[in-house]
Amino acid sequence: MHQSEAAPRDTARLTFVGHATTLVEMSGTRILTDPVFRHRFRMLKRRSAMPVGSLDLHGLDAVVLSHMHFDHVGVANEVEGATLIIQKPEYDAAFAESVVTPGFEPALYSKLKDAKRVMIEGDRDVFGDGRVRIISAPGHTPGHQVLYVDLENTGPIVLSGDLYHFAVSREKRRVPSFNVDADQSLKSMKRVESLLEETGAELWIEHELAWFEQLKKSPSYYD
Repeated sequence: MHQSEAAPRDTARLTFVGHATTLVEMSGTRILTDPVFRHRFRMLKRRSAMPVGSLDLHGLDAVVLSHMHFDHVGVANEVEGATLIIQKPEYDAAFAESVVTPGFEPALYSKLKDAKRVMIEGDRDVFGDGRVRIISAPGHTPGHQVLYVDLENTGPIVLSGDLYHFAVSREKRRVPSFNVDADQSLKSMKRVESLLEETGAELWIEHELAWFEQLKKSPSYYD
């Protein structure tokens, strides 16, 4: 089990903090996913140490939010200076004149409206070498996305966001009633399942307690 401080620039690794929050470090770039840290989110509260000692939310390069639901944006307003990588339909829904998407709470992410951002429509190879890929998976929300991370020793991982909430959701292909588009949700499930089959990647289902309990947590990491 690995434990250390900040990763050297030539190191590729993933540190799991809790729920959907991970720190991905590759090629000297630090990417944070779904920054849920506060006790307000009681059933999702962080149950492991912050990565890299005390994680400096002002020292990140990029933030990738799987989607804009309150239990995934968390403390996004406190992340300053990082580039937001977001699907255009998600941004448009989150900052519409009238926000109607269930689970969106604009007060939690209002500062992201004018943040540095990369607006994408579809998939994106972050470094151009296939190691970190954003995969468009709409349906749960208008611009839901999952993150594929390929690590040298661990192998590929897919951070699923809320594509599935639980293992049984995946087994039964259950679509929550609050998803914005059921047909799109099923198509996204099929597409991600094809990716898993093609790459042999492990799927991390981020609301699944059994999955949480068996993972290494910060300050340990996957490389």
